[in-house]
Amino acid sequence: MVRPMIPWNFATRTVAGLAFLFIGLFSSPAFSASSVQLTWDASPEPDLKGYNVYMGTSQGSYNTTKNIGLNPSFVFQNLSQGMTYYFTVTAYDQTNNESLPSEEVSVKIPDIITPTTPGNLTLTSTSGTQVAFSWTASTDNVGVTGYDVARNNVTIGQSTTNAFVDKTISPGMTYLYTVKARDAGGNVSASSSPLSVSVPLVPPQDMISPSVPQNLTLTSTSGTQVAFSWTASTDNVGVTGYDVARNNVVIGQPTTTGFVDKTISPGISYFYTVRARDANGNVSAWSAPLQFTTPQVMAQLEVFVSGSGSVLSTPDGINCPRRSCSTNYPNQTVVTLTPNPRNGWTFSGWSGSCTGTATCSLTLTGNRTVQAHFTKGSQAGPGKDSRNVKRQRRTR
Repeated sequence: MVRPMIPWNFATRTVAGLAFLFIGLFSSPAFSASSVQLTWDASPEPDLKGYNVYMGTSQGSYNTTKNIGLNPSFVFQNLSQGMTYYFTVTAYDQTNNESLPSEEVSVKIPDIITPTTPGNLTLTSTSGTQVAFSWTASTDNVGVTGYDVARNNVTIGQSTTNAFVDKTISPGMTYLYTVKARDAGGNVSASSSPLSVSVPLVPPQDMISPSVPQNLTLTSTSGTQVAFSWTASTDNVGVTGYDVARNNVVIGQPTTTGFVDKTISPGISYFYTVRARDANGNVSAWSAPLQFTTPQVMAQLEVFVSGSGSVLSTPDGINCPRRSCSTNYPNQTVVTLTPNPRNGWTFSGWSGSCTGTATCSLTLTGNRTVQAHFTKGSQAGPGKDSRNVKRQRRTR
């Protein structure tokens, strides 16, 4: 673009600003592609001594100054490709008075250097549905911005990293992959050496279920756990495990043909079924059920009698006219003990798991021992001898 010159005025010690007549980029034999030639109209001032040319890499800031004399043209060489440079020119007279600067002009040096070729294409994984591979990153004088990935000489994608996953393949096919690097200036490297990949065939989907587990057999049981086993299932690919259900709710997934259930309660009926699983998620039908009732956990109550009298229980079980007697009750049973002194004896109290002199009620949470103490003397307490009571009624 040509701008008109503004007249010089050295008399006022101010030189009028310059205007650029032509700014060009040359790639002729005289100059490389990284050279800039600046030209402008020469000043007609008789007192003109020369020109200063300023250059920088940011707008309005200059770090290079060239005093070029009276030649209205200058060439900057060996500039960095891909960089933008800013230029301005001033004139000065015989007494070194310097004019205001010309308008600033910017020039971007084209980047013509291509990135290095990607190397070492390496297969990282493959299946019947996708191929993954990587390569050694390219380098560039300005910077690599991405890669073009080609399959059988047709570009199928771009990547900003040095890796790619192709999810559009077909089983049983062979593909050739190549990669090119790109930079911000649009320069493209040569294609890499090809990577040949043969995609494996996908085996047919397994739709066959395992056989049904057989012969569920109880191996041990108690009031707190039960153990059972079964005959192993078979499968065309292989059984990977079993689902165990109790009362139709799955409670475990063993990988062997045995199971122990430690979450049961005493005196409860349960039924168990088992089914087999294979690696593809196929499951067998449920087995025939194994049904049983867990045994009650029993607690022993033992009563000792000191003196002359007896002890009776509710519920029945203890009828102790002797020195000692015992019986077993289901755990957590509430038992009430009533003392009955003989004629001429009195009940003086309990010891052991009972206390006081009244009827005793206790909850059996394990084996318990009780002592009933009778003392010779007048009758008292809750358990008068029944034969003495009858004689008192007859005397009335």
